[in-house]
Amino acid sequence: MNFFEHQDRAKSNSKKIVLFYTIALILMITLIGVVPAIIVSQNGGDGTAVFLGVSGIILLIAGVGTMVKFAWLNKGGPHVAESLGGRLVSTATRAPQERMLINVVEEMSIASGCPMPGVYLLEGESSINAFAAGLQLDDAVIAVTRGCLEQLSRDELQGVIAHEYSHIIHGDMRLNLKLIGVIAGITTLAYVGEILFRCAGRGSKDDARAGAAIGAIGLLFFIGGWLGVLFSSIIKAMVSRQREFLADASAVQYTRSKTGIAGALKKIGGFANDPKLASANARDA
Repeated sequence: MNFFEHQDRAKSNSKKIVLFYTIALILMITLIGVVPAIIVSQNGGDGTAVFLGVSGIILLIAGVGTMVKFAWLNKGGPHVAESLGGRLVSTATRAPQERMLINVVEEMSIASGCPMPGVYLLEGESSINAFAAGLQLDDAVIAVTRGCLEQLSRDELQGVIAHEYSHIIHGDMRLNLKLIGVIAGITTLAYVGEILFRCAGRGSKDDARAGAAIGAIGLLFFIGGWLGVLFSSIIKAMVSRQREFLADASAVQYTRSKTGIAGALKKIGGFANDPKLASANARDA
């Protein structure tokens, strides 16, 4: 199988996973709304109104949580890189390792046909790691750790940079933003559910029935929310895995060599320290 076939398979698998994820989220919202609606209808109430009301509240809460997360992530690639401790590398730098980095990024820009993004260096990160950030080509950046420059050969660094170019070209950052935003919204739903459940028992005896109803809805939000977060995180990992396969295949296409990216992956796998970034904001990169 050549790299074009690998790319097509990864793209197809990603679309299937995202479609499955969307259907599952709709079913989750429906299930949370159906339970109180059935209980109310069995007691002579308007189950349809309850279902619509609860579903609307779920969408509102999750929507607010998602938009708040979007607002932070929407600030562009430079903001993300700087929040992780990145420093912009000048294209006129004379530092040997930084000069090599700029040259490699320029070469991959030509090979991929993608405009050259901003280049950031994470000085305090000794692990071998890199990431692309930004929502559009005009605000995209590529960031590498100091460990990349110190541990990788030029060919291996070229493979890593080509890998990150694939993330930019195929819109992986936008897809990742959407998935992170949805997870943030579902997490907000779980937090609101916990608050409702805790507050339900604090009312007077006259409000016991209303408190029980609020507590039940809060418990549904809490359980459904955290199950949704767990499921969403698994789906996000599955999508990310397919996009990584796509990026690896694209790296071979841009560099016309398997050895660069393969060598880098071997070094990352055998690196003694944790390859993850140390920054608390790293999970959103």
